[in-house]
Amino acid sequence: MHRRVLYPLEIRPRDRDSFNATFSIEQLGIAALIRTFSSAAVIERSPRHIDGLSERHVALLMSVKSAVRVVHGGHDVELEEGDLVLTDSAMPSRMAFGHEITSLGLVLPYETLRRYLPNPDAVFGRRVTGRHGFGQLVGTMLRAVWTHVEQGLPSEYGPNLVKSLLEVIATTYAMEHRSDTCRSSVAAARRAEIKRFIEAHLQDASLSANAVASGLGLSARYTRMVFTGEGEGIADYIMRRRLEECASQLRSALWQSSSITDTAFAWGFSSMAHFTRAFKERFAVTPTEYRRNRSAQAHPHAHHHAHQHDKTLERLS
Repeated sequence: MHRRVLYPLEIRPRDRDSFNATFSIEQLGIAALIRTFSSAAVIERSPRHIDGLSERHVALLMSVKSAVRVVHGGHDVELEEGDLVLTDSAMPSRMAFGHEITSLGLVLPYETLRRYLPNPDAVFGRRVTGRHGFGQLVGTMLRAVWTHVEQGLPSEYGPNLVKSLLEVIATTYAMEHRSDTCRSSVAAARRAEIKRFIEAHLQDASLSANAVASGLGLSARYTRMVFTGEGEGIADYIMRRRLEECASQLRSALWQSSSITDTAFAWGFSSMAHFTRAFKERFAVTPTEYRRNRSAQAHPHAHHHAHQHDKTLERLS
């Protein structure tokens, strides 16, 4: 249904035998309001789903019930109930949740959002809290609009409601991520293009700053200069994202039959010694220990300075 109405993705249920999900969509002028219920699963939009993309869309996702881990645009965030995240259909993404979840979302063309938020590429994948401030207002508005839609909202009111929502959403992101939204739109668009290329080729062992530059038809010097504006070099970004994907796979019950070596090689590592050193440097434990420790509470001190998303993975496993 999602593929037919919006765009393709893959759903991997935690338990196929008991999996249950519903997907409801209501058109509000140029935008679509969606409501989703699902059993525990991983929902992924990979490079193969993006090939041949005819129209670029953005989606605002809000968790209504349960926590959701979202990996998108080089960011790895956990949405608590009411939190928000913006995603781009032109970039790979993954959502993971270990319990039943209910979410609300707004899907619209990328160019429509740009009329309200001039630099959306700078904030894709970034979380906005829904517990206070304008983020809380966006959540209240989304819930109210859905309630009125269910009760039979006249279609002529849809465009005005979307306009109001977009104005509040744009203000929310501008205030929450001021430094990101104020950056040069040209540079931000180029960084987003570089990120999309990296995410689409993350499993390619030959991926490097030079390979990215060559693939995009840019000079290596310019590519490095533009990307470093993020505060993280291309090589560091590639390493971080590969390690995050490996960690996610090692902790997932869906991948327990895969060996650690298979996981490492699948995400572009060609040496297990290199992978193990890099993994331990980032997460403070070896890959074997990371997979073995099913609960963060088992060794709280060993994990204290590990990356924040480790806590999310513990919850999902």
